[in-house]
Amino acid sequence: MKKEILNKVISKINKLQNILCSVVDANESSKDKLYDAIIKIETGSQKVKLKADVKSKIVPAQVPKLIDLKKEIDTLIVIANYITPKAKEILKEKQIAYADPAGNIFISTNSIYIYVEGKAPQLDELESKSRAFTPAGLKVVFQFLINPEFLNYPYRFIGERATVTIRTVERQ
Repeated sequence: MKKEILNKVISKINKLQNILCSVVDANESSKDKLYDAIIKIETGSQKVKLKADVKSKIVPAQVPKLIDLKKEIDTLIVIANYITPKAKEILKEKQIAYADPAGNIFISTNSIYIYVEGKAPQLDELESKSRAFTPAGLKVVFQFLINPEFLNYPYRFIGERATVTIRTVERQ
C-alpha cells in the first residue's frame, strides 16, 4: 500500500514542468527506521533528497507527531493518500513538506520551492475498500438478505429498517 501511494505521488511530481523525482531508497524491510523511503527531486541544477514518511491518511490529530519527527529528520516529507485541508494548513505553517496522489504538493527547502494546491482527491482511489463490509454496511446487506423486496424500496425506508443513515444505504 505504501509503495503504491509513493509511486502515485512520484508520478504526479514528475508531471510538473522541469522537475524530476525518483526513489533513491525504499525501506520496505526495516520497521525501526523513522522514514519509509528517500526521494530525490531535481530541478535544473538544484537537487534535494527528502526522507518520506508514507501514510494512508493524515488528519490534524497526527500533526504533532509529525512535528516531533521533523525535529529528528530535517528533510522530512509526508506522503499520504489523503491529507485533510486543516492538516495541510498546519503542515505548511510548520514548514513540513507534503504531497498526495491528487497532486497537492508543498516542498520548501533552501534550494527548491514547490507549492501546488487545490487538486481534489479522486474518491475512487480513496475508497478502494468495499463499504458493504463495514458494521453499518452489514446491517444494510442483512436487511436485503432477509427482505429481498427492499431492493425496490426508498433509501429512507431501508435506512430506518437497518438503523443506518440514508448515505450508508446510497453507498451500498
